[in-house]
Amino acid sequence: MIWNPFRKKTIDPDRNIVDKLANDLQDKGQIDKLEDGLLQIKKDPLNEKETESWHHLYGICAFQRGEHELASDRFKEGLDACPESSQIRFSLAQEYIFLGLPDKAFPLFDECLFPKVSREFTLAMSRYAYLFSEYERGIKYLNRFFEIYKEVKILDDHFLYVRGLPFFGTAWSHLAAHCILSDNKETLKSVTSDMSSCCHDYDFDFLKTELAAILDNDFRKMIELLHSRQDGIRKYNGSTSYNDFKIALFESFSSKTFQEALDKINSVELSNNDFPWLEDIRTLAKAEAAHRFNHDSERELVGSFLDNQSMLFEPEHAVSFGLLGYQEVIKPQVEIVAANKALQRTSR
Repeated sequence: MIWNPFRKKTIDPDRNIVDKLANDLQDKGQIDKLEDGLLQIKKDPLNEKETESWHHLYGICAFQRGEHELASDRFKEGLDACPESSQIRFSLAQEYIFLGLPDKAFPLFDECLFPKVSREFTLAMSRYAYLFSEYERGIKYLNRFFEIYKEVKILDDHFLYVRGLPFFGTAWSHLAAHCILSDNKETLKSVTSDMSSCCHDYDFDFLKTELAAILDNDFRKMIELLHSRQDGIRKYNGSTSYNDFKIALFESFSSKTFQEALDKINSVELSNNDFPWLEDIRTLAKAEAAHRFNHDSERELVGSFLDNQSMLFEPEHAVSFGLLGYQEVIKPQVEIVAANKALQRTSR
């Protein structure tokens, strides 16, 4: 079947018996009984789709308990039984990431390009590529999204979402991270230009301003643009705290002292309606300021940040808040953890 970008994503009405078991237990609040339920299903009469679902869910049960070696063994068995299964291949690769074995993970990820796997899996692959500095791979994982955007030409969030595609801004920010960190800025410029010339239903004025800001590491134009949009947000009874917060962080980048930067970063009070992870952005921004001014609070701030964001922020958030460069500074701490996991595994 040729993938139809205009077809809405729907739930398969002919759900297989394994998926039905999982969904029924989920609806009853008894998902903890899934593993026992799977073991009671006789595998011999299962069809191809049911066999794939069985092995995938069986591995997920171990994954959800944090038993990553057991999960990887189950996914390997699943891949032997279902060698064409991209979702099992992805899940096995992800287990290798958790086990600190990225060299075994990425060749598997390379075989899981969209639409063989979902947008969520694809963006997760992009994030892992970012974490382990596999930037060319990250670009490769994302390329199909931009090919499809050019085909459909419509970048409205709802239109994309119901068709199984990520929001354009999310995919673009992921691409921006990989391109900037691999010194492949021309690709980012070219993609941005192509999208703005052939697509619609997107704020390309904002995108081009953001592109210039991250390429030049100069957010003054972004501050001006964000200020100009405050009235429009208020007009529709929207909270401006997210916008205010982003302005304050961008302004802190030009502060003359650490205390001045800290005051800017702390100047906006976030509400319970704001994303909870924005407080982690605040902590990361403070750590960046401490690093910039060689302040001895940096180590404690980084520790606090990693307690909540042990795999760093997703590329889109790091790009959007101008913190991509600083995440590169602290990224080795995440890579060291992965290396230690691999060492512990091989020394057993």
